Amino acid sequence: MIRIVNSAGRALEPVPGQTITIEKHNPLFNDADSFFSDISYPFKAGLNENNKAFFGLGHMLESSNSLYRIDVQFYAEEILMVTGKISYRISPDGFECTLEPNQTAINYLMKNVHLSDIRTLDSDLTSGDTEAKLNALMLNTCQFPQNYNYIFLPIQNPNIGQAGVSSRGAINYYNLDAQAFESGKPSTPYSLANTPFFKLTYILKNVAQYLGLTPDGDFFTDPYYDAIYIYTRMAFETGFIYPSMRYMPYMLISDFLKQLRERYYLAIDINLSTAKMTVSTFRNIKKGTKITDLTPYITNVIEHELPESKGYTVSLKADEQDNAFNIGTDDNKTFAPLKYLIVNDGSNKVEKAAGALKFIEQTAPGLFSYLTVDQYMKIPTLPLDDYPSEFQQDDPLNINSGNKWPLRFFRYTGMVDVGGGKFYPTAASEDLKQDDIDYYRFLNDSKQITLHAVIPPYVLAEMPMTDKYCFKTEDGNYVYIIIDQVAYDKRENEELTATKIYCRVLNYDLVTKAEIIGNDATLSENNRVKLFRFKAFFDVDKNGFNELPIEIYVGAPGSGYTVTLPNIITPTTYKGTGGSVVSLYERQAHLQTLFELRISTGQPQYMEYLGQRFYFTYDTAGYYKATLTLDNYPLDDFYWIKF
Repeated sequence: MIRIVNSAGRALEPVPGQTITIEKHNPLFNDADSFFSDISYPFKAGLNENNKAFFGLGHMLESSNSLYRIDVQFYAEEILMVTGKISYRISPDGFECTLEPNQTAINYLMKNVHLSDIRTLDSDLTSGDTEAKLNALMLNTCQFPQNYNYIFLPIQNPNIGQAGVSSRGAINYYNLDAQAFESGKPSTPYSLANTPFFKLTYILKNVAQYLGLTPDGDFFTDPYYDAIYIYTRMAFETGFIYPSMRYMPYMLISDFLKQLRERYYLAIDINLSTAKMTVSTFRNIKKGTKITDLTPYITNVIEHELPESKGYTVSLKADEQDNAFNIGTDDNKTFAPLKYLIVNDGSNKVEKAAGALKFIEQTAPGLFSYLTVDQYMKIPTLPLDDYPSEFQQDDPLNINSGNKWPLRFFRYTGMVDVGGGKFYPTAASEDLKQDDIDYYRFLNDSKQITLHAVIPPYVLAEMPMTDKYCFKTEDGNYVYIIIDQVAYDKRENEELTATKIYCRVLNYDLVTKAEIIGNDATLSENNRVKLFRFKAFFDVDKNGFNELPIEIYVGAPGSGYTVTLPNIITPTTYKGTGGSVVSLYERQAHLQTLFELRISTGQPQYMEYLGQRFYFTYDTAGYYKATLTLDNYPLDDFYWIKF
C-alpha cells in the first residue's frame, strides 16, 4: 500500500493501478554531474472530493498560487520512503502531479552556495594572544593531530616575503634545532606568517551539516582520510585562527563534492528519511566486512557481457599558480602533472581537477620532504590581506571575489625522526597511487549484471549505495557486488516492490594492465607523447602461445637500451579488428632516431601501419626484428602484427 500524505495528515488518492517509479544512482560509477541533477516523479490523481481537500481546494480559480506546490511524505507499507513536495496542474482527467524529493532542494543549495558562504563557529581569536601560546598550539597540532581539526604544517618557500624585508622562507616556521615553532617577529627583521590547514573530513562534515544532513560513513572514521588536509594560500601575521571556510578555495558546494568524488572515488548516499549523508570510498566498500545478503529477494539474474576494456591516461591537474609544476622556463612556462596513470593503451584522457602538492627531497638537516616552492604565496602586508599576485583576489577583504586557487591535498605523516634526537613535522603528496589503479582496473574488468528482485519497502528504504551486497547463485556460491543503480515501481496495494538492481561484480580476475609513471621535465612541451601502439593477430592453438611479449630497442646499435612492454593479451580478429593494445610512451624511451621492435615468441610474418606492410627479419641473437618509424603523422593508427 502506498500513501502520499500532506502536512495536515490527509492522504492523496492516486488513480487506481497508478505506478510511481523511483530511481537511485550511485555516484561512484555515474557521471559526477548527475549526482546534482534534479529528480521528479510524475503520476496522476482523480478529481474527487478527497483530493480536492488534499490540495487545499487548489482546483478553484481564486486559490492562492502557494497551493500549487505543497509539502508531502511518501509511504510504502507505512515505511517513509521519500519526503518532498508535490506540484500539480489540473486537466480534464484530474490532477497531473509531480513528486519532487527534497533532494531537489538540497541540490539547489549545492549548485548555488559557495564554501565561503557557509558560516561556522570554529574560529579562535585568542590563539595568537601571545607568541608562546601560539607556538605551543602549532606544535600540539603536529604532535597530536587527532585532537585538532587543523594542523600548522611548515611550508618551505624561498620566495615568500615582502620587498626589503628578510624572510625565513616559510609559512609556519619550525626551528629544527629548537624543536619548536616560531610564530612571531624576533628582534631581527624577519617576516613570518602562519596558517592552519584544515582536515578534509572536517570540512566535508561542515558541508553536510549545512545541508541539514548528519555526516556518516567510514570515510569519516578511516585514519588514512582523517590525515588528509586541504591546502590553502591564506596566511596571516596575526596568529589568529579564523572560521574554517575562510581558508577554502572559492568554489560551489557542488564543485567541491564533484572533485572529491572524482579524486577519492566516493559513494555518497543521501537518505532524506533519516537526514543522513553517508560517505564511503571504493576501496572501503571493496574490502568491507559489512555485507547485506539479497538472496531472499532475488527472482532472476541477467548477466551482461563484459564491457569493452578501455584505455585511460589519468592525471591530477597541475596547479598553474605553483611554479614547481613548471617544466619550462620562466619566459616560456609549461605546467605538467607530477604523475600519470596509464591504463591499457591510455587512449582516453582523464584529468582530475583536485590536485596534489609537489615535494622536494632535502638532504639537510635530515632526509625528509618539504612542500613545494610556490612563487605566488606571499606574506600579507596587512592582517587581512591576501597574497598580492595576479592569481589572487583584487579586494583582500572580499572573499567572494578571491581565494581563487585550486583544490589541493596533502597527507600528514607525523613527526619524523631526522636523527640526533630531533623530529620534524612531515607530509606526503596525495598524488596518484594504488587506489587509482584498483578503481580503473575494476571499472574495466568487473562484470555488470542486473538483479530482478521483490523487496519489502522497509528494506528498500535502508539500501545505501555505500554498502557491499551479495547473493547466492544456484550453485550455492556467493557473489559480491557494488550497486550501480536501483529502480523500482511502487503500485497501490503491493506489499512487495518489484525492483531492478544494476550492479557490478567484485571479481578478482583482473586482467587490465595499469601502471603509474613519473613525470620527466626533459620531455616535449605537451609532456606526454604516445610513440607507438601495437595490436597483434595470433592463434593460440596454432602459434602455441596465449600472450605476446614485446620489446623495443631504443637508440643506436650497441649503445641503446631495451624497454619491455606489457604483453598483448587478447588477439585481434583475422582482419585486425578488436583485441588489446599496448603502447610505448616517450617517458619510457626518450626521443631517439632509432626504434626497433623485437619479438622472441613465435614467428611473426609482418606488421602493417598506415597502409604499409613491414616484414620482420631474424636476428641471430634469437628474435625477430623490424624498424619502427616515429609517429609524426596526423592520423592515428596501430602497428598490427600478423602471425
